[in-house]
Amino acid sequence: MGRPYHGYHRAIHLKCAALLHGVATSHGFSDGNKRSAWACTFVLIDRSGYSLETLPGDRIDDVVVDVVERKLSLEDLAAWFKVRLVRA
Repeated sequence: MGRPYHGYHRAIHLKCAALLHGVATSHGFSDGNKRSAWACTFVLIDRSGYSLETLPGDRIDDVVVDVVERKLSLEDLAAWFKVRLVRA
């Protein structure tokens, strides 16, 4: 949970990627890791004064699954967030 605040991730898209990646892949719960990762990330986005504007065809569940299955790297996830996050 503290990964976005270790000082390495200054921009919001980097914080979001670090949080979602960390919670989704750490398997801290016996069930619900992907849902928890998305919920935490959504709260971070909202509390930081941003909103997520998805593009046509975006499926959040597919993004999170791709992270867990290592089809989407931390860097690719950060790039995904970068083009979708806007100041609210």
